[in-house]
Amino acid sequence: MGLTSIRRGTAALFLGLASFSTAWAQQTLYVSAANCPGPGNGTSGNPYCKIQDAICYLKNNVPAGGTVLVLPGTYAEAIRIFQGISVVSTDGPSVTTINATG
Repeated sequence: MGLTSIRRGTAALFLGLASFSTAWAQQTLYVSAANCPGPGNGTSGNPYCKIQDAICYLKNNVPAGGTVLVLPGTYAEAIRIFQGISVVSTDGPSVTTINATG
């Protein structure tokens, strides 16, 4: 076994471990109608303005998915949810409304 074989094996092991650890890294993002017109960055201190923006960020940037925590308010938007992503109201449906007809 030459030095080249060891390096390739080590690189393959490193890439395999990196992929494995990323699969478990989910993310939680926040959305608040009170932060409109936003756009926000999804943190609790600077939440997204739109639910779909948070969903799309997770879909495009976090392979493992995550949770979108929606603060109380009325959201005039249709949303599309993808596999591995949960959308949850922080205070329940009585104070959080999604009006898909705008």
